[in-house]
Amino acid sequence: MNKLKSLIEEQTSPLFRIMSAYNFADLNTHYFQNNISCFHIGKGYFLSVFHNLRTKNIPRQISEVDFLGFFKKVSDPLSIALLQKHYILNHTDLNRNLSDVPINPVEQGVLINQLLAIFQNVQHNTSTEEDYSNNKACPVLVVQFKNNEFYNDSKLTQKFKPHQRLHEPNANRYTFLLEAEIVKTFYEDDICIYKLKEVDNDIWEKIPSLKIDFNLYDNLSEVKLFCLQSSPSSELGRMLNTATIDGIADHWSNFSDLINTNYLIEGKRYITKNYFRFGSSGAPYIIYNKENDELYFNAVQSEAAPIQMTILNNRDGNLQYTHAIATPLNNVEEYLMTIM
Repeated sequence: MNKLKSLIEEQTSPLFRIMSAYNFADLNTHYFQNNISCFHIGKGYFLSVFHNLRTKNIPRQISEVDFLGFFKKVSDPLSIALLQKHYILNHTDLNRNLSDVPINPVEQGVLINQLLAIFQNVQHNTSTEEDYSNNKACPVLVVQFKNNEFYNDSKLTQKFKPHQRLHEPNANRYTFLLEAEIVKTFYEDDICIYKLKEVDNDIWEKIPSLKIDFNLYDNLSEVKLFCLQSSPSSELGRMLNTATIDGIADHWSNFSDLINTNYLIEGKRYITKNYFRFGSSGAPYIIYNKENDELYFNAVQSEAAPIQMTILNNRDGNLQYTHAIATPLNNVEEYLMTIM
């Protein structure tokens, strides 16, 4: 029990989150988007999924140069008026900032869909991947504690600059942010590998990690498998639940993209049966080896399997996925062995 309990404790858990930071070093203007689970595989390397990097976002800031370029492509007066209303020019830095967003969730959803349609029509790529490549944003590792020290180490805590340490009273957490960089993406396997950027060894050495079991298992394998993910109702906290390999698949899925070229997600996958929350992509599947009493990463949560159940044949508010699709780390063993 103590070994499993260590997976959910904030001082010993290897589960974290990666977010996209905009204006990271500026305390007055920085903001964060694109929250995804990740886990520490050692030496400052973190593994997560890739598909969230292609998700289209509503940009909170657009350069005036890009904005003026839209009008050469947008012929609809209503679309032009919508852009002018919701992106207000800051004459100091010549950027336009998103403004006048409705508080009402329904109205907000309508506005988001309208803006996404405009950006799609003018082929303006608003994905996180594009923002990273243009240095508009950077990935940051999010590490949170109930107290104000980084792993109870006052010396390490002092190494963090003001923009890397946030107190969030409403969440009852102290947040530490570490800039990372993408070192390798595997489109087909839906895997992205990050590494902490310009971080002292004694910092990443303090961050809990697990070794990897590269074995490929199936329905007949008698293994103790667990899924480590965020707590059921929020990104704060952690949850560990039992999982079973209910099937294996030679997976194929077409990830459609109306701006970039479509790409394929394919290859070996586990079909797992377990409780998983929406937003669990990037969560690790962990094997317990009874012989040596050790825990190992073995797979990563990729997507929901299209196997569903409904209540009284009513999908509205009742739709529940019963299975998940996970990528075995065996798929990327060759590369991971070069960095471990």
